[in-house]
Amino acid sequence: MGTRFHKLIPLNTKKYQAGEILIRSSDNSDVLTVNASDISFVFGSNLIKSFSDDFQLSLGLEGRLTEINANFSSPILNDPTIAHIFKHDIPQNTPWKEQNLIIKASMEWHIWKPISMAIDFKHYQVWRANYENNTDKLDYSNGQRLDIYLFANLYKGLTLYTHSQFMTNYFLVDEPLLYNKATNHLFNRYYGFFSAGISYNF
Repeated sequence: MGTRFHKLIPLNTKKYQAGEILIRSSDNSDVLTVNASDISFVFGSNLIKSFSDDFQLSLGLEGRLTEINANFSSPILNDPTIAHIFKHDIPQNTPWKEQNLIIKASMEWHIWKPISMAIDFKHYQVWRANYENNTDKLDYSNGQRLDIYLFANLYKGLTLYTHSQFMTNYFLVDEPLLYNKATNHLFNRYYGFFSAGISYNF
């Protein structure tokens, strides 16, 4: 059990574009200020089964109760005509809630004495309440993430490792404050990275 918290450093922009319309101020002042945060209460459980000293599987369930609070302010929205044009492209200023279910499966395998690997798979499911959607854009409510680790124990305490991560629907669930009715179309993208490093324990 625990909590997760993210907070966006306030972001000020000099111009804002929605579709083919670009707005900028005549005196180079900020046209949009963005501030957002989220907090989650997390609870979960794992079942671990060791088939030998070299092979282990685990299955888990995790639930998250999340509140997202975003604030998007702009002087251009004081004009009723402009506010009406952009009403579907400006995220809501009232908080909304998410309920997340995460199904997890992982494997650890010591292939032979210096080499081992681990695989983690997660499936995310999202339900939203008090969320104002944009009927012109598709919302996303599920995604998957796969992590693959490879370790090589080169010497006593010296380990070479690699990590590959592949994710559907970008950072859905992992970074709740990033998702809103203005950005949801970006979450249809795949995301991934590869890293490598050396660690030494003494």
